[in-house]
Amino acid sequence: DTRWGSCLPQKAIITLNRHLLEMPVSCIEYVVLHEFCHFLYPNHSKDFYAILTTLMPDWQQRKKLLDKNAQFEFEHTVYECKRAFFKTRSVQSMGIAQGLGISQQAFCNAK
Repeated sequence: DTRWGSCLPQKAIITLNRHLLEMPVSCIEYVVLHEFCHFLYPNHSKDFYAILTTLMPDWQQRKKLLDKNAQFEFEHTVYECKRAFFKTRSVQSMGIAQGLGISQQAFCNAK
């Protein structure tokens, strides 16, 4: 089981596998969106997958590509929300937050 990322909604922390940087941008976007969806649904319920599918209809293809390339042990780097999300260089990631209805202030004040 390879973990590309994880989320602790109570602490506003997302953990990303450093090997994710070696993947195509479309796969990185999938993992980032997947983890941010956990701020709305901290599980893998039907509602979680419904919002994920609404925001990224092709998430399953992106996940398959990631899983196919997973040939390493899980290593991770923890990023606090302010570093991982709001200081990101990815315009797509900022769009994901806006699409989820998460403001910078609300996200960074999440406990």
